[in-house]
Amino acid sequence: MDSRGLPFTAFTSDHTDQRRGLWGKVFFNFTDPGNWFARGYNSLPNIYGPIGLFCDANILGDAKDVSITLTSVTSANFDRGRDSLTLEQVKSLFEGARLKSRTELQASFPGRRIMVPEMNVSYEGEEILTKSTWNGLSSVVVDPISFGSLNLYRKTVEACKDMKVTVHQRRTYQLDRMKLLQKLALTEHLDIESLLYNPEYTAHQKWLEKIIELAPARGFMLRNYLNYLYEGTLKELLDLEGRNVSAK
Repeated sequence: MDSRGLPFTAFTSDHTDQRRGLWGKVFFNFTDPGNWFARGYNSLPNIYGPIGLFCDANILGDAKDVSITLTSVTSANFDRGRDSLTLEQVKSLFEGARLKSRTELQASFPGRRIMVPEMNVSYEGEEILTKSTWNGLSSVVVDPISFGSLNLYRKTVEACKDMKVTVHQRRTYQLDRMKLLQKLALTEHLDIESLLYNPEYTAHQKWLEKIIELAPARGFMLRNYLNYLYEGTLKELLDLEGRNVSAK
């Protein structure tokens, strides 16, 4: 997208990715980053955005190389060559078809720093855009976000109408939290700390405390999520709705 001059939502790790020679990589997670929030845990929805692409192994068919690591590429002192696992080590990530828990991984990789295993992939030129590669896209899951007559799920279904892929709206037990996050993302000059003392959010006090405390720094992950949600999704929906988005 960068080489074609296409618009994309900036992410906090972009400069780090460029500096470390990772700007051209495609990143994958082994688990659904939005699953814990949807199931009611004190966490955030998918930090990378409300549309999740689920892929099978065919997505790697045109890959030039594949790197699987125990930590994020944005972690301090990350080195792709040093931190990439061997094929035998990759096998140790799983118990059957199940990705091991962090505790199990620490036992399998003593002395190694464990975060959440992830995969970064190199493609030759624009191979990731080829039809054969996108045959590896198995389904799309969309968080329940809407404004006025515009619904993100319906817009995604429309965008995928020519693709042989199933689009689902994520089932969540936390629709009230999702609506609150939308409201906060649209709040100008949001004071993160003030959320803890606002009587309007008393029912969400424990959850707010947890997500504000998320590593690496107090308020960092929540602010990142809200900025990304606004810039990458809400702003686009509001623009389509013909509303004024300059207040943010």
